[in-house]
Amino acid sequence: MKTAPRMRGFFKGRVLMKLLCIFALVLTMNSFAAKECNDNAFYGQDTVCANSVEKYPSSRLVNYNNIEATLVSKSDANKIFDNLKKYSKIPFQFNYAGCEERAYEMARQLDLDGIKVLKTFATVDTNKPERLYPPNYWRYHVAIGVLVKEGKDYVPYVIDPSLMSGPVKASEWVGKMKKHNKKMEVSFHVSEQKVYDPESRIVVSFDDEDFRKSIAEDLEKHEMWSHEPDGGISSYQYEREMIEMQMNRWGMY
Repeated sequence: MKTAPRMRGFFKGRVLMKLLCIFALVLTMNSFAAKECNDNAFYGQDTVCANSVEKYPSSRLVNYNNIEATLVSKSDANKIFDNLKKYSKIPFQFNYAGCEERAYEMARQLDLDGIKVLKTFATVDTNKPERLYPPNYWRYHVAIGVLVKEGKDYVPYVIDPSLMSGPVKASEWVGKMKKHNKKMEVSFHVSEQKVYDPESRIVVSFDDEDFRKSIAEDLEKHEMWSHEPDGGISSYQYEREMIEMQMNRWGMY
């Protein structure tokens, strides 16, 4: 049975409209994705997702100790590490301090790629003298982690370019911090990606523009200090002393 010319025109019009709608939807989605990946251009931060064509095809969300986190293959864990290490706005060479800022920014960048990381914490008993020295005593260190399936288990792999050359298991990461004193007791635990401190008193939002701007400013200072003769140690200590003086003056310290 032949279709009348008017009906054929009607069907062609319907098909054309559908194609135009699909095309517009694709453009909108691409535009949204580009905006999401570049939402921090205002702060002078190039995002990992904007710079990297690497994808993480093995990634999927799983539940780990009641925390939603991303599971990846070891190969993709290496890709994540390498992409972050190349991210110039995080001065991994300044590892004297600023681990919170580095971990926050790494987590935020990967969140833009759809990767939900773990915050990995190594803590020590401040009442015991066997803490990392020199150049400073420490209470905790924080980085980020992803999960890798080994057998039936989901194993946290720590991603910390400031200390390690690739993703490592928690035991190896902690071992790096115990290298100078193997008897030192270091505890390890993980938290949700937006947790900022080991006690989970501070939970940050990646959408908080003021907070992420302050992080970007701190990272920029750390980058500048890292080029000083002593690696920025004296500049950091001086700033800490000034902050403590102000807090004492205000009765907050």
